[in-house]
Amino acid sequence: MRKPEVNKRIKCKNCGFEFNGNFCNNCGQDAKVGKLDSHFILHELQHGILHVDRGIFFTLGKLFINPGNFLKNYIRGERVRHFKPLAFLIIISGVYAYASHYFKEANFINYKSPNHSVNVAVSILNHWANEHYLIVLLATLPLTSLIYFRIFKSYRITYLEHLVINSYLSGVRIIARLALLPFLYFVNDKSIAGLEFAADLSIPALFWIWAYTVYVGPGKNVSHFFLSFFAYLITVIVNIGLIGGSLYILSHVFQPN
Repeated sequence: MRKPEVNKRIKCKNCGFEFNGNFCNNCGQDAKVGKLDSHFILHELQHGILHVDRGIFFTLGKLFINPGNFLKNYIRGERVRHFKPLAFLIIISGVYAYASHYFKEANFINYKSPNHSVNVAVSILNHWANEHYLIVLLATLPLTSLIYFRIFKSYRITYLEHLVINSYLSGVRIIARLALLPFLYFVNDKSIAGLEFAADLSIPALFWIWAYTVYVGPGKNVSHFFLSFFAYLITVIVNIGLIGGSLYILSHVFQPN
């Protein structure tokens, strides 16, 4: 147990209260809240699921009202009332996985081909992605964060900070798909395919671009908007490439002799 530093007043990064000791007397946050580093990520992996606090609805409210400001404040140190990013992603994914068993499965790939083996590959990928949605997200999250890290390199945002930002924004993508599940249950695939595809691209795109434009501020700089748009576009292109490669491999595996 570390000893408190006497006669040294600390300003809490969460609520702004000045205090002495290891924890804020006003909100309870740890005095030593610094930059996001490997220790923070390891703590997330060890305790993200077991230590579930009551801040998920508070976090969702802040995330939907102004994702950029919420993420900026979280990275700066306002964390005590918020749901942790990894736990947030896992819980939202779990809700989606549970709900998808009671509703019609969402199509991650809306594509019909004259080639039967390609259609078989599409069906297999859609089914697997619905059954293992969290794995899909966790597998693509490091690559997405790497793309944003490279594009926003001049803004001095660390890779781990991008990882946290994209964890929260990936949760928004899941919520968008979750909201779509009841429609998929009552409407057939052909009539809703366009809406499903548009919702899966447009809603996350709006949040990602909005969040990063505000996050890298200050001000409503047009260059921030276009850089955020470019980063999201590159991410979509890379994901399409990964899906296309997977379809190519599967279609050859299931090609009739």
